[in-house]
Amino acid sequence: MNKTEIPSDPNNRWEWIKYQLRVRGESLAKLARSLDVSNQAVKNAKLTPYPRVERAIATALDLSPLALWPERWIDDETPKRQRPNRSETLQTYARGASCSIEGNRYAVHSQRKATAGA
Repeated sequence: MNKTEIPSDPNNRWEWIKYQLRVRGESLAKLARSLDVSNQAVKNAKLTPYPRVERAIATALDLSPLALWPERWIDDETPKRQRPNRSETLQTYARGASCSIEGNRYAVHSQRKATAGA
């Protein structure tokens, strides 16, 4: 598959993704079942960044998430997150973003509570 075939318009891209899945005998419903999420959760990836689903779709198409959603990914392993205190850290986000860490209002380290046993 040629990466230049991937449409840049998000609506056309989503239709292209569904078509490519059908050609391979896959579907969004099958992906939802394999990920143990609802069908709607997979469909939400059309408009909302959802790294877990995006990775599964890209894997099903033998592509990287970056190739499918260049506006949502820094590199093949790191999604652009706007929630810095989640699984990916601000350090990783700032590496691919045009902002600097110094002037940023977000915490550099996660604010999650330590577990009771730690």
